Amino acid sequence: MSALSSHLQPREAPTLIHSFGGVKDLQKIDIVRHLICENEAYQAFRVLQGNASLLTSSLVMDAAAGMMVLYGSNHEAQIQEDISDFERLQSVIDEREKTEDWSELELSEAQNITQLKRTQARLPQSLSQLNMNVSAGQQQPDMDTSLVNTLPDQRNPAFYGRKKLLQEINGYLHAREEDPSIRSVAIWGTGGIGKSQIALEYAQQQWLAGTNVVLWIASETEAEIAKSFHEAASRLDLPGYLETNTPDQNRFGVLHWLRESSHVPWLLILDNVADQKVLSENWPRTGNGSILVTCQSEILAASPAAVAIEIPAFTTNGSGELIMNIMNWKHASKDENLAAYELSKKLGGLALAIDIVAKQIKIRRRFKTIRDCLPYYDQHYRTLHKRPKIGILDPYYSKDIDTVWQTALEHLEPDAACLMSLFCFMAPEGIPQWILEPKCDVPMGWEFLKDPENFENVKVELLELSLIRTNEETGLICLHRLTQLAFFDRMSEQERKDTFHVAFSLLREAFPGRQGHHHLYTLWQTCEQLKHHVLAFQARYEVLRKNGFSEQDAKFTWLMYSLEIQSFLSCERTLLLAEDNIEDKSSLVHAYLCTNFVSLYERTGRSVRAIAKAQKALEMRDSLPTDKNDLANGFSDVGYSSVAAYEAEQGLQYLEKALSIAEAAPEPDRYKVYNIDRFLRNHGRGNMLLGRYDAAQADFDRAEYYQPMVHGKNSHYDGE
Repeated sequence: MSALSSHLQPREAPTLIHSFGGVKDLQKIDIVRHLICENEAYQAFRVLQGNASLLTSSLVMDAAAGMMVLYGSNHEAQIQEDISDFERLQSVIDEREKTEDWSELELSEAQNITQLKRTQARLPQSLSQLNMNVSAGQQQPDMDTSLVNTLPDQRNPAFYGRKKLLQEINGYLHAREEDPSIRSVAIWGTGGIGKSQIALEYAQQQWLAGTNVVLWIASETEAEIAKSFHEAASRLDLPGYLETNTPDQNRFGVLHWLRESSHVPWLLILDNVADQKVLSENWPRTGNGSILVTCQSEILAASPAAVAIEIPAFTTNGSGELIMNIMNWKHASKDENLAAYELSKKLGGLALAIDIVAKQIKIRRRFKTIRDCLPYYDQHYRTLHKRPKIGILDPYYSKDIDTVWQTALEHLEPDAACLMSLFCFMAPEGIPQWILEPKCDVPMGWEFLKDPENFENVKVELLELSLIRTNEETGLICLHRLTQLAFFDRMSEQERKDTFHVAFSLLREAFPGRQGHHHLYTLWQTCEQLKHHVLAFQARYEVLRKNGFSEQDAKFTWLMYSLEIQSFLSCERTLLLAEDNIEDKSSLVHAYLCTNFVSLYERTGRSVRAIAKAQKALEMRDSLPTDKNDLANGFSDVGYSSVAAYEAEQGLQYLEKALSIAEAAPEPDRYKVYNIDRFLRNHGRGNMLLGRYDAAQADFDRAEYYQPMVHGKNSHYDGE
């Protein structure tokens, strides 16, 4: 802790404050002036706030001057002894804020000086109220141990946003005369979301607003808890406190003080709680105070705290603004703001990630703009996810993105690790739980997927660690994209390959398939729900391919091209990658893929390309053993594409071959096996182009006859 930060916290001086009983005012004034001379001006100022009889303007100003000399020495080579002119000093601070060479520590110092000015301005009003209470015969509160805080850091000058959250927390924790019981709130969320920073900001606000005792208990490990209670017991100067006390003695003493100090308002923060035992052992049941808990687990947050509040990620706009704020780019171009928003999407609004990556960009100075950094981030995100080793140090949070989930990920049970690896092959948002229910056999080690009760237990383990969360209304599972990325990076190549096959099997079962003439139009809702998971799965496969892995299962290619009914850009990228993946370009699998290219190219107005793909698919089908339905569809595809390219004569020849195959089959196979209604509609379109309107009408009438048999009544084909 720096010399400056040590002066911002009450230290040994409480022993002087506590000895004020029976001391004459003149002696008290001497003690205060001694504190000022000994560079303990902050303590002197707090003593004055608690002793109305000492509040003379000269003594207050001496204490204020001592604080300003102490804190202002970093700003000016020499400050005049007479610092009664607050505005002049404030102008110096304002001027410095315009420069870009402020360190975070300097900003914090300036903020404390500003707060001092506000505190001094409130003193006359506080004194007036105190005098009124004394005149009315009210007893003054015992101030002996009422000015203590053990906050780990100064107020973070770079704290950004979260105003509504802070107001919500304060709304629950604010003391109410009609309800003197302990108020409690637990804030929860994934690692790096900003829980501790929110708690620290709230605690600082309450300390400055007049909460007499603010105790911060770091609660991740037993060692941290013991150290925190030791500091709290020391600062409170508890009866019987000794440096040699055991951790339990310190803890019991502090908790006893919190329970019994009904006359002193206090705030207790239990930060980064990972075990229910920590709450049960360190929870004061009575007292005049509030308790704020931070934890990752939604389940842990639910008890014993009265209210649980989830901390959300920053929105895309909020993330972009925070990036610009950290970069100190106040007048960025529109393109730079857009680039900041793009980067924020990659970071998923995670406060820790935004802070680290923005600072990395700032100190590296290799990127003139954020836009320049985006390609580098895609290739080297692991480097940018680590805290800068030089330049900008963060006194508020020591972990980086790689380590924030380290403890949780390292201690997962085997089944929970398997489920996390499975989530890494899906999109991070909107995972339906029903696709995790396999109908076929699963490999050894994945049996929990077939056992509903075991699966629920595994899911709860991930929920408790806040590695995943479920939507209460839809039941959909989601996880933060950076949590997903961190776990995927930890997986071995063999683990990735094993998980690939399980994920492939689940998605293949879940995604609707086209059988014979049936279309996927009636299943669009299901396809839409699964589309982004198939695309994410494909992206993971591309990572595996770079390391020599290849999957030639025909059903895998089907999974890739079955997205034809979805967005065209995503579909084309999927089809091209699937075609590149196929080693045997003369196989029926490739023929099926070409058929889907035909559909895509026709829907996007590229009929010439559609004809080429359709003819290629037909050649492969004609040269390989295939069923008549596939062959008929091959002729139909060439015919339809030719008609669309205004080559109607050629198109009709191919469509007539498709019709001859279908019409050779007896009913009901004619319309149950073959797409005869489609063949007839496309044949009618060809006749229309050639001016053969009677023939076209006959084709359309026959198509209308078959379409309800094929698609049912009132389908979207009705009357087409």
